[in-house]
Amino acid sequence: MGKYDLIIIGGGAAGFAAAMKANDLKIKTLMINNDTIGLGGTCVNVGCVPTKYLLNIGDLIYESREQRFEGIKSSISVNFQKVIEGKNNLIKQLQFDKYQNVLKKLPNVDLVEGNAKFLSNSKIQVDNQTTYQAKNFIIATGSSSFIPPINGIEQVDYITNIEALQLKKLPKSMIVLGGGALGVEFAQLFFIYSQFNKV
Repeated sequence: MGKYDLIIIGGGAAGFAAAMKANDLKIKTLMINNDTIGLGGTCVNVGCVPTKYLLNIGDLIYESREQRFEGIKSSISVNFQKVIEGKNNLIKQLQFDKYQNVLKKLPNVDLVEGNAKFLSNSKIQVDNQTTYQAKNFIIATGSSSFIPPINGIEQVDYITNIEALQLKKLPKSMIVLGGGALGVEFAQLFFIYSQFNKV
């Protein structure tokens, strides 16, 4: 059983900030993170980084089709699956450069991948196997998508932003519920890609 002064559950922005501060204070720390989203949390994996990557390519697609100057005609082809692969490669690189590599340089912080559950107020278990003990815990598991209580929604094969960013094929149609920043971004990028796909 591993013993620590602090255990941080969650490897996103808040968890990393806590881990770096704990390292500065020379506190023996364990970070536990599962692969539901990935190391780095929402922004890197299923938020601003992948959406901006896809929107940037969408802008290039749009500009190639909607030339503003006379006498210019361009042709461009896009492989949506390859675009998604490029997005995934960017995420993996950022996970390594900004998170895995940083953790390796923190001598007072260890990382364990897996799902944690509490056995007592001082013990947790990861993936029903290894047990760890600590005096203090920080739960930094972030947020999850809110599924609105719409009648019949449980009968619909809906997706959240997590699944939307993992699609390898463009859907034939899509309804985006929510007009916030993420909703507008998803509506914009899938509209652009679907319009180009019809060409």
